[in-house]
Amino acid sequence: MAVVLAFVTVFFGWIPNPFEDESSAASPSPAAHPPAGGAGQVKKPGLEVLSQTLAVPARLSAKFHDEEGSRDGTVLATRLLLTLRNRGDLEAVVTEFRFTVVAARALTRGTEPNCLPVTGGGPTEITAEYDAVLPNPDVQLPKTIVLKDSYSLEAGKAERVILSLGLKDERYDPVLYVVRVELREGRQKTFISAGSVAFLAPVDATSDFLLWAGAAVDRKSVLCDPDLPDRIDRAMSQADDASPQLRQLMNFLSRPSR
Repeated sequence: MAVVLAFVTVFFGWIPNPFEDESSAASPSPAAHPPAGGAGQVKKPGLEVLSQTLAVPARLSAKFHDEEGSRDGTVLATRLLLTLRNRGDLEAVVTEFRFTVVAARALTRGTEPNCLPVTGGGPTEITAEYDAVLPNPDVQLPKTIVLKDSYSLEAGKAERVILSLGLKDERYDPVLYVVRVELREGRQKTFISAGSVAFLAPVDATSDFLLWAGAAVDRKSVLCDPDLPDRIDRAMSQADDASPQLRQLMNFLSRPSR
C-alpha cells in the first residue's frame, strides 16, 4: 500500500516581530524616502529562517500492514520546527521544502561475546500522513525528499511552521539521521538554508533503545559497535541541532564506567 504524502504543516500564527525596534531605529526620516513607486525603489520579499529546532514528537494516525493483514494505530513522528520571517516589502511565497538526508546509520543492539542484534521479526509497512518519508539506511546517499506546496507569509511578519518526518517501515531499532533542510521562495533558483538536524527515528523504537543502552553501560558490557560514540559525535558535529534522545544516548555512551 503506497505511503500517503500529505502536506500537514501546522501553523501557530504570527509572532511578534523580533526586528521591529531595530528597523524603526535604523530607518531614516520619512522625508528621506521617495514617494511610493518612485524611481529607484524596488519592492521585493525578504524571506529568512530565524531558527530551527526539533520539536516534541507528535502521534499521528497510521495504518500498519503485515502478513496477517492491516490494523489501525498511531505512530510517533519526528517534528521539525522552523521560524520564518519576511523582512521584505512584498508577500513571500514558499513553493518548496527540501529535506536532504546526508547520513543514515542503522543502530543495532548487541554486546560481546555473541553480538547478536535484538530484533522482532521483519518490518511492518506503515501508511501515515508524514510531511516527508525518511529513506531506509541502506539507500544511496545523499537522498532528497521534495515537498511542493504554496505557503505565503506577509511582509514584516514572522510565523512558525512544523513539519513531520517518519519512516515507511516500523523498525525495532532506530536509525541515526542527519538531514539538511532548505526552502525555495517563489521561483528563485537559489534555496534558502534552514540548517541541519541530527536525530533518531522512528521515535517509538528510540525509547527502548535508550533503556537498553543505559543498562548495557551500567553492566560495563562491550557493545558490538564500538564505534557508536564516534558515529554519534560526528553526526552531531554535522548538524545545527540534535534531538534530546540523541543527546541522551551520547551521554549514556560517554559517561565513565562505575
